[in-house]
Amino acid sequence: MNRAPTVSVLMSCYNGQDYIATAIESVLFQDFQDFELIIVDDASIDGTVEIASKYRNDPRVRLIVNSQNRGQFPNRNYAAGLAGGKFI
Repeated sequence: MNRAPTVSVLMSCYNGQDYIATAIESVLFQDFQDFELIIVDDASIDGTVEIASKYRNDPRVRLIVNSQNRGQFPNRNYAAGLAGGKFI
């Protein structure tokens, strides 16, 4: 039985290939480890999805890729709806 994480970290991104790896690693390498990281890509047209996909082997990471651009706030709301943590 999988237990829900204590914290859900939400990340919305669009064309962030220059920063996405640093942003993901800054979350993954925290001392506190009881979290899930939900990344929602907003139909990026650069290498953001390819870079973020490299982190999918970590069971704490969930990557959702939109087929069309929706905007930062709808993405965050969507990610919040997927969150299983006690805290966001």
